[in-house]
Amino acid sequence: LSGQTLDLRETLRFNFSRSLVDQPFSEKRFVLDATLAWDTANDRPGITIDANEKFRVVYVDNTTVEMYGFIFTGGVAESNVNGQQSNGGGIYNHYGWLTIGDSVIAGNRASKAGGGIYNSGGEYETQGQHDGWLYLVNTSIVGNVVTEENAIGGGLYNESGGVATL
Repeated sequence: LSGQTLDLRETLRFNFSRSLVDQPFSEKRFVLDATLAWDTANDRPGITIDANEKFRVVYVDNTTVEMYGFIFTGGVAESNVNGQQSNGGGIYNHYGWLTIGDSVIAGNRASKAGGGIYNSGGEYETQGQHDGWLYLVNTSIVGNVVTEENAIGGGLYNESGGVATL
């Protein structure tokens, strides 16, 4: 699989399900591990997930996701693109617990904040929501941009209430 590109037809979405509330932790999380497809010749992740500048690459909504060994690229979050919010071109973590490891987040854009990653947090534990936890392990964020005047966080934007560990 090394050297393969997954061309997305729509945003890769991970959503919370109320049916998982009473399940063990291992049943409540999504784990995608592509480290076995590592491109050893170029010492980089071997699988690219590309949104081809049509929409954001990954959206996590109030659930636990772990992704290892990917290149996330070609994501766009602009209000004039399919009516999406204008934050988090590559990855938007909306009150989730997200771990990205051994990966590269590059070549994404957002009009307002978080060209590469937007981490949205808040105090919603009483409503069954997470707080917006982002863990980046051995991951590079390069060549991502925000495009509007006064925009913030070309690579990463961590909203108030979110927790980011780099």
